[in-house]
Amino acid sequence: MARAHARRHTGRRPRIAHQSREFECHLALVSAGLGTALVPRLGRAPLGDDLVALGVTDPAPTRTVVALHRRSLSGSPAVAAVLDELQRGWAAGA
Repeated sequence: MARAHARRHTGRRPRIAHQSREFECHLALVSAGLGTALVPRLGRAPLGDDLVALGVTDPAPTRTVVALHRRSLSGSPAVAAVLDELQRGWAAGA
């Protein structure tokens, strides 16, 4: 879908020349002028002065967050606090 979307707006398919699993590598490639990258705000370092972040709107990006814990810790105040914070953070960002 992303390729069809890019082709629809630029008239051509994107040429994927580099692939990496590390966001820092993505940012270094973009900083070197070797293309663009999709990098989430969550978990990445602040951008340098030579990079600009643009929001993606079509299609809108999504993220699934899953919290797992041992069943035996269901009554744990620490687990409850973490789950409450995750839900509060999700509600604030939604």
